Amino acid sequence: MKIDLYIDFDGVILDTIEVASNIYFSESNHDGYPPREFYENLDWSIFLAKCHEINNSIVNINKLMNSGLFNVRILTHYVCDNEKIEKIKYLKNKLSDIEVITVYKDNDKNDVVDAKGSILVDDYTGNLDLWDKAGGISIKFSVKNKKYNYMVIDNLGKLIDFYPKLMALVKEKSC
Repeated sequence: MKIDLYIDFDGVILDTIEVASNIYFSESNHDGYPPREFYENLDWSIFLAKCHEINNSIVNINKLMNSGLFNVRILTHYVCDNEKIEKIKYLKNKLSDIEVITVYKDNDKNDVVDAKGSILVDDYTGNLDLWDKAGGISIKFSVKNKKYNYMVIDNLGKLIDFYPKLMALVKEKSC
């Protein structure tokens, strides 16, 4: 049985959050994370070209898709149409057969797709909390060596090794 697997984009596939913060803070003295207007005004095609893959994410997504164990989809938030369009272009260029589901930033990912019995890999704990409450399986993506309330991975390829454990969790959550 294939498991429905949703993978976040920002902070999981590409280091967009880190690059955006570096650009934002280099432009002037700011406190906190970049505001929505900053993201709305980015030229996303140029911006994405400045970002780097995290731990061979594209190769590992291909491995997940070819494993036959998962129905792999990308589930990503966006704040403006340009961001949505450029993320889809980027992903279709790298992973032509991948389904990309975009969610406007003011909406929850679990309001757009059914979380029950499905896995979400995300770097943002807020998304994982909502996914878990909706009956899904949350997996924290982090390259930092910290403790979290969820299973943690730093490489998407590890999901293949965890398949038996993940299948048990899916069966448990689906009941």
